Amino acid sequence: MEDGSLVMACSSKVSDGQSFRTDTARVKAKAASVFRELKAKTMPIQPVRRFKTEFEQTFDQVTACDVDTNGMILIDPAVCVDCGRCEAACSKIQEMGILETTGTGVRPHGGLRLDETMCIGCGQCTSFCPTGSIQEVSHIERLYAAIAEGKTIVAQTAPAVRVSIGEECGVPAGEVSTGKMVAALKALGCNYVVDTDFTADLTIMEEGTELISRMQKKWAATPEQADKMGPMFTSCCPSWVNNVETRFPDYLDNLSTARSPMMMMGSVVKTYFARKMDIKPEDIFHFAVMPCTAKKGEIDRMQMVTGGMKVVDAVLTTRELGKLIRKHHIDFPALPNAEFDSPIGNSSGAGRLFGTTGGVMEAALRTAYEILAGKPLGTLSYTPARGLSGIKEASVEIPLKDGPTKTLRIGIASGISNANNMMHDIRAGRRRYDFVEVMACPGGCLGGGGQPKSLDPRILEKRQSAIYTDDERATQRKAHENPEIQQIYKEFFGEPNSHKAHELLHTAYADRAHLVKQPPTDTFNDVNTAVISADAVPMLIVYATQTGTSKEVAYRLANEAKIKDIEFAPRVVSVDKIKPREIADADLVIYITSTFGQGEHADTALAFWDWLSNPALSDDTFAGTQFAVMGLGSKEYPLFCKAAEDVHNRMAELGGVALCPFGKGDESHPEKYEDGYGKWVDSLWEGLGAVDVGSVPVIPDPKFTVLVAASMQNPPPPPPGCQWTTVAANDEITGPGNERSSHHFEFNIEDTGLTYQTGYHMAIMPRNLDSVVNHWVEVNKLDADMCVAVRGNGANIVPAGLDKSLTIREIFTQHLDIAGRVTKPFMRAMIPFAQDRAERERLQYLVSKDGKEDYMEYMNEYVTYGEFLEEFTSARPSIEYLVDFIPAIKPRLYSIASSDKMVPHAIQLTVGIVDWVTPKGKIRHGMTTSWLKDVRMGDRCAAYVKSSPMVPPADPAIPYMMVALGTGIAPFRGWIQYRKTLHDEGIPQNKAVLYYGCRRRDEDYLLTETEQAWRDEGVYDEIPAFSRETGRRVFVHDRIQQHSDEVFEMLWVQGGHLYYSGTIIGAKYLKEAIIGIFAEHGVPRDEAEELFETREREQRFILEAY
Repeated sequence: MEDGSLVMACSSKVSDGQSFRTDTARVKAKAASVFRELKAKTMPIQPVRRFKTEFEQTFDQVTACDVDTNGMILIDPAVCVDCGRCEAACSKIQEMGILETTGTGVRPHGGLRLDETMCIGCGQCTSFCPTGSIQEVSHIERLYAAIAEGKTIVAQTAPAVRVSIGEECGVPAGEVSTGKMVAALKALGCNYVVDTDFTADLTIMEEGTELISRMQKKWAATPEQADKMGPMFTSCCPSWVNNVETRFPDYLDNLSTARSPMMMMGSVVKTYFARKMDIKPEDIFHFAVMPCTAKKGEIDRMQMVTGGMKVVDAVLTTRELGKLIRKHHIDFPALPNAEFDSPIGNSSGAGRLFGTTGGVMEAALRTAYEILAGKPLGTLSYTPARGLSGIKEASVEIPLKDGPTKTLRIGIASGISNANNMMHDIRAGRRRYDFVEVMACPGGCLGGGGQPKSLDPRILEKRQSAIYTDDERATQRKAHENPEIQQIYKEFFGEPNSHKAHELLHTAYADRAHLVKQPPTDTFNDVNTAVISADAVPMLIVYATQTGTSKEVAYRLANEAKIKDIEFAPRVVSVDKIKPREIADADLVIYITSTFGQGEHADTALAFWDWLSNPALSDDTFAGTQFAVMGLGSKEYPLFCKAAEDVHNRMAELGGVALCPFGKGDESHPEKYEDGYGKWVDSLWEGLGAVDVGSVPVIPDPKFTVLVAASMQNPPPPPPGCQWTTVAANDEITGPGNERSSHHFEFNIEDTGLTYQTGYHMAIMPRNLDSVVNHWVEVNKLDADMCVAVRGNGANIVPAGLDKSLTIREIFTQHLDIAGRVTKPFMRAMIPFAQDRAERERLQYLVSKDGKEDYMEYMNEYVTYGEFLEEFTSARPSIEYLVDFIPAIKPRLYSIASSDKMVPHAIQLTVGIVDWVTPKGKIRHGMTTSWLKDVRMGDRCAAYVKSSPMVPPADPAIPYMMVALGTGIAPFRGWIQYRKTLHDEGIPQNKAVLYYGCRRRDEDYLLTETEQAWRDEGVYDEIPAFSRETGRRVFVHDRIQQHSDEVFEMLWVQGGHLYYSGTIIGAKYLKEAIIGIFAEHGVPRDEAEELFETREREQRFILEAY
């Protein structure tokens, strides 16, 4: 795009005035990367079998399965290639936000099952899936079984099917294939084929009569009473009905009680038709061919049961019918045209219009207008109802035959996003209607989720044109003029809305909002807080996380809110899953965020911060909002918790009321963020006037259930957001005897979908050592090779990555941080599990204020979770609790030591192996480096790539200094490769000087002979500093001061850039040296300091310290 961003062409809308390029090298590289990723995905090939074996059926009853369904849609993550189409269809087209792709397959957002979400079954996701990972629940086996049992097979077909089935069978799009469709169904074994359009006419009679009755009451009411009555909504779209029941249950009384044409046909077939044809209803197998996936759920609604039996036994989508026709080698184009079976096979053109948006409205108006006015509507083709616009509206003047002229205000919505927007407008009084037609799919049924998949951008226009043509060809074009409709009322129903009609042709609805366990966002809703009183104080807890710590703190705070004397209703949500305006509109907001690098916001918070920092926001944007902000970071960084400070100050500027000063959680503290969090949360509760009500330690109900699963993928799926890379090199590059060992690693990223740029970071998701895991499973008496899947109890969200089938060994090797340092919340959680009284009292003491000194001493020894459970042997939580209490392994960021210009197929790292000694003399090892140092070529490594501001200047004419300490040379090794590539391509470059500090040239000098040769070629200049080679220690800042004239010329006179990678203390010395050089050359010190800080903000000076 013109702003430099990359967007997916397949799901991004374009409009006049936009500027974008589709043929740049960057676009081509990204496209190639995506295709490599898709190609790398493998889909298991399953043997085709009509029925499961006895063993499989038994096994399914006792094991977990990754396949998910709500009876309409089926999701199988195993065959997902993470293309994102379904997620885009759900989020961008329908704006429902139910689905997410996680890198290991598509799933409902937030770890929910599909039937726990607000999914309405529209099936748009299935229309875009290229692999079948999301598809409609198949009813084909039901049909086969009925034929085998000798049932009388009766099929009905919807109006949209006849204008689209040809696409599945070699007929050009836009052709009406009614006769061939009927013939094909007969060839497949159907005894009778009847027309759903017939009951569409019947729907018009019932719904039209209901509308007239409602409007007569509305017209007789006062304007205030009429407004309160609201509009009548159509009810023939089951996705729309599902949406009202779960999202707008206060409008259930406004839904027409008329059943959909499909369900009316079900009632007619098993009563009127069965009697006419002298067939027992129980001997009829009645199925419908529909353009819709939600129809599969509609037939199972209890309100649709008639006479104790289902009236429609199965639903096939248009795609499924096409599949059957092809499977049975029926030559569809060569079929003769067959007729529907009477006495329920004749329809008017009005009934055929049900297949397109606006069609129900137009058909109903033709009849209702004529009944009310005593004369026909001026034109049968009612233009305001036609076309594919998402929202249409009009007013119809109706001269009543026995009274004055009345106005009927109509609205039409297609696409559930448009419908929801219309509903919000109706509720707010911005739109007023009397009669509203809603179809959940764009274009109505002709764009239904069960329709043929098409790449034709005009496919909806072609299908709609065919429907209009079919209407125009009809002998009768009004429902009330259909002779078979007149006959069925005369012989069976009596009149529209009669008692029998209400019994067989009408229905009722139910409020199902309470069945949706939580919104399709990452939202806290503990099983113990499911019942919340109306007086509870809403608490919106928003977190911005890079590695998951902020999320842990957010959920911890939500749990702590449960034991306060004030009843809170906490909602926890990731900042990228909520609209900024919703945050500003909340009465109580808690914002928890991480900070890294140069005070940078987490990736998930970038869009929110862009919005919040916009100077155009009104000063009262947060008026009426109480807020508190908690930051997480490392005090070793100069801009410690800067992102939290920014958000806190900006919310206050915009009218928010701070409950307490913003908190600072220090990851470098022995207690990690615990100390800072404790002080902040105490001041938060004080600001809210909330105190603990007291609690007795008891073992809580488990949040998760761990089920035995069938098998684990091989290789297992990587942690969410990661890809499997392959180790291509692991070489120790420091000299023998060096107390600080460093390694050079190379990871092959071909066919992974990962790409990078010079200066980016590689985030590695480490693995626990085999020895650690083996000891862990032994101590906790677990079967390491048992395959399990974790499922949430109630509305609890399964920890990311654990919702898949994994062995217990893989869970504790790749996913849970059992080698991490034990935390105070974990100790507190173990108290009720400790069976030994002395151990329980010891734990209670350690987490108390009185035990703080002993706790700090304990923490300074870096006791791991495994060591803790070995010490407190009577505390033995089961695996259901372990997967809850043990935190997830977090990624570790490393500066990439290669350039994509030179090594596009691999990522190289330069890593120092971390070891230290505790105060009591225990040798400890860094988790990641203790695993990395022993990896072998061919081993897998879960990783992803993260962008960084530490990249070479885009303009090679800009001079710059690179300053590195020890393994801080890593990013600059990539820069050197980058400069070498430009050098070889003959691209002119300005000077780049590397100041490199280490102990000794023969021990820890990490530049290779090749890199030194490039230096000698003039690719870059180097000024080394060795702190242990001579009697006098020489540091980098000493070398910089020795070359003060050159430094001043580059940074001040030429406006060059400065980049640093090394320790925190080294960064302080560097900054002081540069400011001192500026002052030495006549720049006032305060001006020098201001310039340094300004260039840091402009990212011309970047100090990446650790």
